[in-house]
Amino acid sequence: ADSGNRLTTWYAPGHSDGLGDRLLMFDNTTAPSWELLRFNPALARDPRFATTLRHRLETLSTFRHPAFPVVRSIKEFGQDEGLAVVSTYVSGLRLSDALKKPRSAEFAVHLLRQLMPALAALHEHSERVVHGAVTLDRIVLTSEGKLTIREHMAGSAIEALELSAAQLWSQFGILTPLSRLVCPPLDTRSDVAQLALVALSLMAGRRIAFDEYPHTVHEPLERLVRIASLRRWFERALYLTEHGFRSAREASEALSALKPEAPREDVGQAMSPAPAPRLCATGPRRSRRSPAGAPRSRECNAARAPGSAP
Repeated sequence: ADSGNRLTTWYAPGHSDGLGDRLLMFDNTTAPSWELLRFNPALARDPRFATTLRHRLETLSTFRHPAFPVVRSIKEFGQDEGLAVVSTYVSGLRLSDALKKPRSAEFAVHLLRQLMPALAALHEHSERVVHGAVTLDRIVLTSEGKLTIREHMAGSAIEALELSAAQLWSQFGILTPLSRLVCPPLDTRSDVAQLALVALSLMAGRRIAFDEYPHTVHEPLERLVRIASLRRWFERALYLTEHGFRSAREASEALSALKPEAPREDVGQAMSPAPAPRLCATGPRRSRRSPAGAPRSRECNAARAPGSAP
């Protein structure tokens, strides 16, 4: 056989965070490349996380949308040795690596108009299906200017751990709307708010942090969003008003109804000059301590929460 046609496979380390470590898998064919997410061992050993993850993957087995990678399979590495999910790999720039400078409101609106309908489609696929962990690290901008949201299977499994708002932030970088519950739900409201926070963070050129949302987020919102109608949309999307959006579909339709106040900015130009995507990324640094004033509860005991701050 011609050695030039021999199948060659190689691997590269990917992004790591509180959820786990990623391994990128390539070969010399035209087949899609794959990403293996090996979950944090403490997560994989928790039966609540593992059971909920399997159920969610089964529910999503027929879900297809260009803004989300295709989940291929779930892998188990023997008893207590680990759990992983394999999905299609989309190369590009994680938005967490784009916080070099503030981005324009036009770019933020472009992002929202692409991804809010995608979240709505995910929610409408099946009852109680949500992403739950929409962060800058899980949104990727491709070289063609398309935006994709990774790891849409993990949020429900994280919710099953019954973590407090402080634990969700310290371990996974997840922010949630204000809730009377000590363990806030990861639901459609949290998806809408998380995507709005991603957009606001890009405009600020930094992450909106746990001690800002929701209590002091008005300040960057007033400063960064000058158009009154768009600012009112953000207030509803962030649930800073009693008239918050009831769904991602409603949020998407309300955004589409806004009249453009400025020409749409080209995504490629908006992110330029951008560094080349790195195969080995360390991810954002987060404090290992819960922020001051974080809610604490026996029902959401930190000792029960698997994983550690990334």
